[in-house]
Amino acid sequence: MAQSDDDEYAAAENARRLRDAVKRGTIAAVQMKPPRCRVSFGGEHQSGWLQWFTHATSERIDWSAPSVGDPVTVVSEGGDTRNGVVMLGLHIDNVDPPSSDPHDHVTAYCDGARLTYNTKNHTLTWQGVPDGVVKILGESEIEIFGRADVTINSENVVNIHGGKLINADADIINVTATDTINAHADLVNVIATSSVSVTAANRISLTAQTISAWAPGGITLAGPTHITETLVVDKLATFRNDISVTGDNGGTGNITTRGSVLAGQDVQDRQGTMNEMRITYNGHVHTCPDGETDKPNQQMA
Repeated sequence: MAQSDDDEYAAAENARRLRDAVKRGTIAAVQMKPPRCRVSFGGEHQSGWLQWFTHATSERIDWSAPSVGDPVTVVSEGGDTRNGVVMLGLHIDNVDPPSSDPHDHVTAYCDGARLTYNTKNHTLTWQGVPDGVVKILGESEIEIFGRADVTINSENVVNIHGGKLINADADIINVTATDTINAHADLVNVIATSSVSVTAANRISLTAQTISAWAPGGITLAGPTHITETLVVDKLATFRNDISVTGDNGGTGNITTRGSVLAGQDVQDRQGTMNEMRITYNGHVHTCPDGETDKPNQQMA
């Protein structure tokens, strides 16, 4: 039985729609507002401006715009490419995959940056690029918590800036530097429930109008201590070994010692010097009605 022209047209139209329901192509053009792309199916045959598929709900959106040349699949409702949706994500054969490890989940970017999570060793890695910046911006509280060690390493400078206050609280706080440790602020509070250890291979410099240190158990300075200005002690000062003083130094108050006081040069008070006292004592003679006394038998050396 011969088919009518209408039947032949319907059969051809159905075949065309079936062929166009799923088509492969490449991105020919991209626009961002509204987000649409055009797909080339070979030659001069291109689609209209179509939406591309992305993971989007009312709660969240994963966004990444395609680039010209990306391979895609167009799924068209009823075989009409005007209703098509562009499915992204086909791997390009001439581009190496970012990992050959089946345990890696990788997001790789065209500039070389990548985010990797390995489900076997449970490691999340962000690999940046030279001159890149990693920013964490929060309008509310940001908390970094680790049940094991938390380590921050930098081959250059680590900057920590607090608009109002920086707190460091731990049983033991160790600050180690091979050269110099600088602390500049209106107020620096270091609070520890046990101890604070500051170690430097070279020097530690503290500069301020006033530096106050309070320790009920005492403060221990191990090693030579150099004070370039005045040392003031309001209460009792105890020295358990020899005291060596050089230069023209003065002081007020009493010095009590259970041992000898040795001076490399003359000792002086407001009445005179020890040398003057020695001359007076050694040359002293006394005249009285009974006669004149001799000089002291045991003179001061």
